[in-house]
Amino acid sequence: MHESFEPNRSIRAEGPWDSQLWRWQPSKGRWSPERHGLPRTTVFLSLDTAHERPKNRYEFWRHIALYDIDGHPRRYDSPEGFQAAASGLVGPTASLFSYQSDALSGERTQAGRRSDGWDDASLGLLIDGERQHAEGDYRTITGPGQFFAYDAGRDSLVRCSRSRGVVIAMRRRVLEAALGAPVPPSAILAEIVGKSALAPFLASQMRLLGELAGTLCEADRAIMLQNTVDLVTMALRRADKKEVLDEENGPRGLLLAALNVIQASLSNALLGPEMLATALGCSRAKLYRAFAEYGLTISAVIRETRLKQARVMIESLLPEISIAEIGMRCGFLDPANFSRNFRLYFGVSPTELRRRG
Repeated sequence: MHESFEPNRSIRAEGPWDSQLWRWQPSKGRWSPERHGLPRTTVFLSLDTAHERPKNRYEFWRHIALYDIDGHPRRYDSPEGFQAAASGLVGPTASLFSYQSDALSGERTQAGRRSDGWDDASLGLLIDGERQHAEGDYRTITGPGQFFAYDAGRDSLVRCSRSRGVVIAMRRRVLEAALGAPVPPSAILAEIVGKSALAPFLASQMRLLGELAGTLCEADRAIMLQNTVDLVTMALRRADKKEVLDEENGPRGLLLAALNVIQASLSNALLGPEMLATALGCSRAKLYRAFAEYGLTISAVIRETRLKQARVMIESLLPEISIAEIGMRCGFLDPANFSRNFRLYFGVSPTELRRRG
C-alpha cells in the first residue's frame, strides 16, 4: 500500500469486525477476494478521498476503490485534487454502493483477472453524468436514468465524466441462474434489465437503498440487500429476452440464442455443435463464427455451463441427491470425468464442495 494513504480515516466501516466474520478490515487497505474473501454478515462501509492529501487522492481511489479495474494514471494539479466518495453494503453474496466521482477511466485485462481472481458482474444505475463502455465489439454510452453493466470477467474499457450512481455487484452464478444462461455481454445484460417491466421498481430500490444504507441496523441491512438481489433476479427472469434478441442482427443474437438452447439442454449427452445448429436453423460454420467472434468455442461454453449448473445444484439440492445424479442431470455420464473436470474448473471436487456447505 502507498505509504501516504490513510485507510483508517478514509475507509470507515460499521458491523462486527471479528476476523472469524471477515478477514478484511479498513487498516488492511485494498481488499482482495483471494486473501480476504467476503464477510459472513452484511456490513456498512464508506470511503472517500477527503482525508487524503490532494496530490494523493486519485491514487488512493485508483488503488483502493477500483478493486476490479485498472484505473488509468492521471495527474490532478488543482488545490483540491481528485474527489470521490462511496458508501453501501457488503454481504456474503452481493454488495451495493452509491458513489459520486470526478472523471476517471480504466480498463479490465486478462492480467488483471489473473492478479485478483475476480470475475463477478455488476449492474449499475447512472444518476448523473455520462459513462462510455467498450467491451468486445460493443460500444455503449449511458446517460442519467439508464442502467449499465460491468463484467469483471471480460476485457473492457470504461470512461466516465464526473458522475453519480448506484452499483450492485452479484455473484456470477446467481445471475446465470436467473438468466438461464451464461452472463451475456454487458451491453446485452443492461438492455435486458432496462426492458424489464420491473426496471422502474429496481431503479427506485437501488437509489433508495444507496441513500439509506447507513441508517439501517445489521439485520435490516441483510434483508434489504437480499431484497434488491431478488428484484434483480426477478427482473432478469421476467424480462422479454426475445425482444432483445429480435433486435440483434448477426453474431450477437445467434450467440445469445445458442446460450439459451445450451442451458435448456444440459442433460442431453448429445448436446454439441450439430444439435445446436439444427435447433437454431443455421449452419455449423455460422454458429462457429458467432462463438469465435467473442473468443469462445462451443465445446468450452457447453462444458463450463454444465459445470456451473452442477455447482448451483450441489449447493442447493438436498444431500439425498447424489453427486453422480447431479452430474447426469448436467450431461456428465461418467462420474469420474465429472469429478475431474469439476476440480480442474473450481479447484475443489464436487464431494468437497458439498461437505463445505
